[in-house]
Amino acid sequence: MRDVDPAQTRELRSWAEALSGSTEPEKRSMGRALVMLLDRIEELERDIAARPGSAPEPVAAEPEPAPDLAASVEDTQPIGLRDRLRAQAARLHHDDSAER
Repeated sequence: MRDVDPAQTRELRSWAEALSGSTEPEKRSMGRALVMLLDRIEELERDIAARPGSAPEPVAAEPEPAPDLAASVEDTQPIGLRDRLRAQAARLHHDDSAER
């Protein structure tokens, strides 16, 4: 599952690495935090892809929101990356529970 375009991820990583090399401590810290976050996202995506029975989803596929994040008809706010990660974690937890 990939919610972010690979080109956007590369661009974000280049910004994060540039911030990491800053002479300003605050910018350097932000850059390191972004790099760590991007590394963790990639690690989680690899873990998900390596799960038995998990077929890679098409890049253009929209993730299904978890029941607790399902939007009402009136709610048209986009779901952010944090909420998407939570929804995926909830689905994985639900799938693990169902297998037992």
